[in-house]
Amino acid sequence: MPHRLSRLASLVAGLAIVAGIGAGPGAALAAPPDITAGATRTWIVTLRTPERSALPTRRGGLRAGATAIARQRAAQTSRTIDALETSVGFQATQRYTYALSGFAARLGPVQLALLRADDRVAGIRRSRPVELAGSQPVPVGVQRVGAKPGTAPAASDDVTVAVVDTGIGKWVNEAWRHANELNVVGGVNAYNPPGGACDGSTSAPGTYADTNGHGTHVAGTIGAIDNAIGAVGVAPGVKLVSVRVFQGVDGSDATVICGLDWIAAWNANHPSEADDIDAVNMSLRGYTADDPNPGCDQLGDPGGIDDEEAAICTVVNDAGATILVAAGNETDDVSNYTPSRYESVITVSAISDFDGVPGGLTPETCVPPRGTETDDTFSRYSNFGPEVDIAAPGTCVRSTSLATADGVTVMSGTSMATPHVSGAVARYLALHPNASPDEVRDHLIAAASTDWDASTDPDGQPDRLVDVAALVAADPDIALAAVPQVVTVPGGTTDRTVKLRLQRIGSYAGPVDLSVAGDLPSGVASVDFGNGGTITAGLGLDHLRNQLTITFAADPADGTVPLTIHAAGDGGLETDVVIPIRFDSTPPSVGSPWPKIVFRTGTWVNSAPVRLAWSATDSQGALRSQELQRSRKGGAFSAYSRPGPAAGSTDASMERWVDTTWRVKATDLVGNSATSTPLQTRMVPSQAQTAVATSAWTLVSQSTAAAGDVLRTTKAWQNVTFTFTGRGVALVAPLGQGKGKVRIRLDGQVVATVDLARKLAAPRRMAWVSDDLGGGPHTLKVVALGGPVDLDAFLVLK
Repeated sequence: MPHRLSRLASLVAGLAIVAGIGAGPGAALAAPPDITAGATRTWIVTLRTPERSALPTRRGGLRAGATAIARQRAAQTSRTIDALETSVGFQATQRYTYALSGFAARLGPVQLALLRADDRVAGIRRSRPVELAGSQPVPVGVQRVGAKPGTAPAASDDVTVAVVDTGIGKWVNEAWRHANELNVVGGVNAYNPPGGACDGSTSAPGTYADTNGHGTHVAGTIGAIDNAIGAVGVAPGVKLVSVRVFQGVDGSDATVICGLDWIAAWNANHPSEADDIDAVNMSLRGYTADDPNPGCDQLGDPGGIDDEEAAICTVVNDAGATILVAAGNETDDVSNYTPSRYESVITVSAISDFDGVPGGLTPETCVPPRGTETDDTFSRYSNFGPEVDIAAPGTCVRSTSLATADGVTVMSGTSMATPHVSGAVARYLALHPNASPDEVRDHLIAAASTDWDASTDPDGQPDRLVDVAALVAADPDIALAAVPQVVTVPGGTTDRTVKLRLQRIGSYAGPVDLSVAGDLPSGVASVDFGNGGTITAGLGLDHLRNQLTITFAADPADGTVPLTIHAAGDGGLETDVVIPIRFDSTPPSVGSPWPKIVFRTGTWVNSAPVRLAWSATDSQGALRSQELQRSRKGGAFSAYSRPGPAAGSTDASMERWVDTTWRVKATDLVGNSATSTPLQTRMVPSQAQTAVATSAWTLVSQSTAAAGDVLRTTKAWQNVTFTFTGRGVALVAPLGQGKGKVRIRLDGQVVATVDLARKLAAPRRMAWVSDDLGGGPHTLKVVALGGPVDLDAFLVLK
């Protein structure tokens, strides 16, 4: 047998954390004949509204006049809903015009596609059920995988899941503390088995109790009983076996193999299938083995397979148990770690979900590993790669706790994702008790969905998200999704590729034929499915992806058209997916003579704060992005900042004596771009002593000044005159206690009075700046109104 790394099989797979695109109202839309075709359900649609800051408020209620603004906004929202009802063909069941701008309605797939492609729509999500406060809280991860409590089968007396971990629950005074939360029916201390034997004999309950808390949390996600403790599992009440392979966080591949040996022995020595261990959850990861990972077909070859993989193969093939393994939390390729890289296990990656529904609607609600996570995206800590089989929620998961007073806690990691899938397997086996591990894997993956932001999967091969509701559905069915959901077509584009994701529901395993429903919409020349338009029978991952190529007609008219793809299976199964195709050959407009630039008040050392402003619009809707670009000393333009798609100004810094050119690049929703006319400018500093001053000004040394000294006067009505040519000017002066005031005349007109007094000293402050001056010659006179007044420098924006 090849040398095996002896490092710890660390439990870092789980880390504890305590605690649309639119066409706009004027775009061309061509809908299929039956706009209400397909299954409908209730959706909540929010509309774009003016900034909330436009509605003034005060403590205790709306300020006088704000009520009128609220009514205007409500009327505008109502008119928009009316227009959408007419053009899309639905009737809102609820209208929201004050607290929220939007509505609820029962919508079919075509209607959803049209609304997603309308600029007036800000967001669409499924309506979520609510319950009375006295009901059992359901963790969002359980909701997200479609495992709402009360839906059969929740668990079965004939299904048992082994949790290979730190143990389950707590043993206190000869009693199982978690008896009302977790249905633990036995276990073993494989870290320190009696007499060293890993032979399937049940240990004393206290020896396989949890020594860390990790295993209890994992067990709760699998099968916490549906009561009132604050958490419920995917398969509530399922029988759990505690296979403790850690002492705290100390463990090794030797203890893990002992746990696997115990499971194999347990099944071999229990003739009743009702007592078998059916699934094994391993929320742990080790290190890369030295073997070439040949797979279970080399089982029995003394040097052909790693010992840990050999034990896993035996549990899968001989003991008939399905093994589920965490991918790990290294943001790395899963192939670098065991046991997640083994082909006989089901490897689980993590997504982040904070509200239990798709759509990416909710911001971060806790602090998971490796920084901020985004709702409905691949978790940045999760390992990835082709060996990953399926994904599940793993960030900020609420489940049973070993130590907290209320019995629940929040943890994050692929350790937390894996038990969601183990619970799903338990519920599937309750319906299909004779399914082999290979059949379980195939049906699990086939029923999984791509209803999350799969573009965030780092390996470019999006993992499918476990879907319990589809897995245990009583009736076979199929569902189809498209990636991307909306196809954008900028000018000059000849074709686009779309990936179709087939979801098999229940027990359906037959072929699926794909075709275009109805006539091709205007602007679409052809659709090529690439493989004859058939997804072959079977449930393996290779049969779950199909790619079509859409070829466009020459010079299609701007606007959005829906392309409907029809999927048909055996027994009359059928479904549609509507793909909005947005044609837009018109680039944005960045108005001339924009951008413009002005000084901002602030501190000047070697650069000065400035503000650039511009105007950018797009005839077909909103912009996707804007980028302020800069060229220094005649060099190439590069990105300076990205102020956001709706911005009309941004702050920047100007270096002294450096010729700088600015421009704004605007990109619309389909990728068309335009840039503004370049603005060439230069910031020139001039020491105050170079200006013409009256006799009562003296030169005073000051180390913090631009040139090491300032002009100072203590007498009123003394002045300094500075002439310049430029589009902007700034007065630089030190501020501080006891400083006086100055009056500023620009081109003979009094434009400001500036108080230089501050509680804290502040050298090199741009105490006053001009507006845009147009670039001609100008005269600036600074008059002291009382001293002391210090003047440091003048800055000129050329």
